[in-house]
Amino acid sequence: MPAPQQSDSLKKLVSENLKQIDQLLKAQRLEEAHERVKDVRRMDPTNAYARAFEERILEMKALALRRSLEQAEKAAAAQRAVPPPPPVDVPEEDKELEAIAQAYREEIAAEEAAEKTAQEEAEEPTVPSPSEVRPAQSLTAATPPPIRGSRTITTPPKRKASSLGFVVIIDDNIELLEEFSAMLEECEYAVAAYARTDDAYEFMKENYADLIICDVHLETSSFGGFTFYERIRELEHLRDVPFLFLSGMTDSRLVLAGKELGADDYLTKPIDPEELLAVVRGKLRRYRQIRKK
Repeated sequence: MPAPQQSDSLKKLVSENLKQIDQLLKAQRLEEAHERVKDVRRMDPTNAYARAFEERILEMKALALRRSLEQAEKAAAAQRAVPPPPPVDVPEEDKELEAIAQAYREEIAAEEAAEKTAQEEAEEPTVPSPSEVRPAQSLTAATPPPIRGSRTITTPPKRKASSLGFVVIIDDNIELLEEFSAMLEECEYAVAAYARTDDAYEFMKENYADLIICDVHLETSSFGGFTFYERIRELEHLRDVPFLFLSGMTDSRLVLAGKELGADDYLTKPIDPEELLAVVRGKLRRYRQIRKK
């Protein structure tokens, strides 16, 4: 007996559902498409189009699942092994600037440490030894102490009351300091010699001088010659005293800087002792003339 044919209405309904399944697949709406395929197969179990759509949907689901798993594995691998950032090629100019900045920071730290040490030493009372005590002088300037530094010189001979003047010298070159001090003392100048601006400044705050000679760069001091000059000029009793700078550097900008501060002269090392003596005589003679006016 032949199988009953499907009614026209059922055929039409199956056809409409197959069209909707095709549209759902194009829109990647796999779950909805699969439900429609099940509906068609219930209406027409032998429908070849329904079986073909179902196989296609299952393949698409499997492919989507594999892609999802691959993406998850890639994300996990990326989190486990983050590649290091590529090395930055620093220009040579930036390296030089950084080196200069580092050297400047170290210099500032060294100056602060030296200044702190100097303040602590100044707070401790010191008793001079007999070799440091000089006979009292009948001069307006105070009796100069011996050189303070890594070495000391013997006590200079007693000055005469007719001394030509009191000269304070600051230089961290002890040999040069000794040489200039001895030369000036032989010419009957009174001399106070220091290797550090810190010690010289403490002495000058309470004492007078006729001439000050100071090196620009002093490695053992907490402040250099330019700063020492500015501090001396802040002292009322030394505001007009002649001031000479010494330096081993011939940089014209450095010389101009010293003169712009108001220094009376700038002498470049090496200095001939006779030349220094001539400058000292000239500055003291002019200073005495100014004081007489």
